[in-house]
Amino acid sequence: MTGLHTALQTFWSQFTYGAAIPAYPSDNVPDTAVYPYITYEVVEGAMLGAGFLTAFVWVQKTSGVDAQAVRAAILDLIAAAIPDEGITLTLTGGHGSIALYRNDVGFMSYYDDPTDASVLGGRISLEAHYYTT
Repeated sequence: MTGLHTALQTFWSQFTYGAAIPAYPSDNVPDTAVYPYITYEVVEGAMLGAGFLTAFVWVQKTSGVDAQAVRAAILDLIAAAIPDEGITLTLTGGHGSIALYRNDVGFMSYYDDPTDASVLGGRISLEAHYYTT
């Protein structure tokens, strides 16, 4: 895992909703993943470069659980962790940092799984500024 991978994994794994919410890189979700969980992109950027990173919260509809309320509550937790002025994640090994800011155009939105009607999603769009060495 690179310093960026480790920093993003640590950030996305900090959230809890009754229990810890697992977080996975978007291309590495295990078949045994239990809802709710978070998926996130890992996009390496050049020194002083900028780009966008997207993450998703996934919640499954189950009997007796208001999945929409769960999705909204988890998105609220994430919004509280990323203030308007952004956050800075330090990369391991002394290889710089990445600053994450709310994307001014569509920071959060609902996005349900197009292949499974029982799965509700929430999309988080972040602007990333790379200060890596």
